Amino acid sequence: MQIKYKDETKRTVYEIVEKLELQREHWKHLPTNEQVKLGVEFLRDKLHEKGIKLECAVHTVLDKAKEKAKDEEAKRFFESMAASIGTKGIRFE
Repeated sequence: MQIKYKDETKRTVYEIVEKLELQREHWKHLPTNEQVKLGVEFLRDKLHEKGIKLECAVHTVLDKAKEKAKDEEAKRFFESMAASIGTKGIRFE
């Protein structure tokens, strides 16, 4: 598996996050913690398909959350995802 970094990773993650936002619409009836769990799994799977390690993408997900500040619900969702990933013992560079 080839690891991709920097701008290419950022662009790819943004594309995946856009898909995640659409997918999240289907999860709105679920409790927040379940939405976050599904979101992390979705992100991890999609990144794996593209050859990107989740650890490399976390800051980009946080950037996307900040970019989405006008939508507080989405911001909280992405921040919760990043926090959840962080609590699983993944180290960020």
